[in-house]
Amino acid sequence: MDGFEFMDTLRRAGDGKRIPVIVITAKDLTEEDHRRLNGGVERIIQKGATSQGEVLELLRSVMQLWRARHLNPER
Repeated sequence: MDGFEFMDTLRRAGDGKRIPVIVITAKDLTEEDHRRLNGGVERIIQKGATSQGEVLELLRSVMQLWRARHLNPER
């Protein structure tokens, strides 16, 4: 199973649609790859192009947004 198949399986699973996913890849993604992931992931990060600190900050911001959407639905 590759990452695309994993994402398809995860999104079909009941609560799998609610899980925030960040893709970190060394692969140069094609336009088709981006289309397959469109709407299914929070962010795509290219390995080597982003520092550890930037990745951690991105994770924090994605989790804050996720919490706001799913734990406080009145917002």
